[in-house]
Amino acid sequence: MARKPTIDDVAQRAGVSRSSVSFALNDRPGIARETKERILAVAAELGWTPSRPARALSLGKAGAFGLVLAREPDLIGADLFFPAFIAGVEWPWGAGDGLMVHLTTPEREQSVYERLSATAGWTGCSSPTCATTTPAPP
Repeated sequence: MARKPTIDDVAQRAGVSRSSVSFALNDRPGIARETKERILAVAAELGWTPSRPARALSLGKAGAFGLVLAREPDLIGADLFFPAFIAGVEWPWGAGDGLMVHLTTPEREQSVYERLSATAGWTGCSSPTCATTTPAPP
């Protein structure tokens, strides 16, 4: 399997620095129009695409949506609702941000929300739990 092209590959082929490539790819000012066009052409030629982990690191957010399923683990597979539900939720998130499915027990659900809300970078989170005793996340 061929290695995915990196910013370093684009910089080397275009004869510029990594920071110039970053400026061009992120449409930032401070780079000549001709240089930017050359960088974008090289990136397209190499088939360069953004790295999700690198992008999350540079933006300071994970770009993930958390889905919390508070059910006993042995019940998740037995309930036909959840596979269809997860597939329905994943469809819109799969094209952009990632979907993180977190299985937990009902007793630990609140601590999961607290941990997710304390973790920087989550786009949001939700639960299909209909219990009226579950407090809202902070």
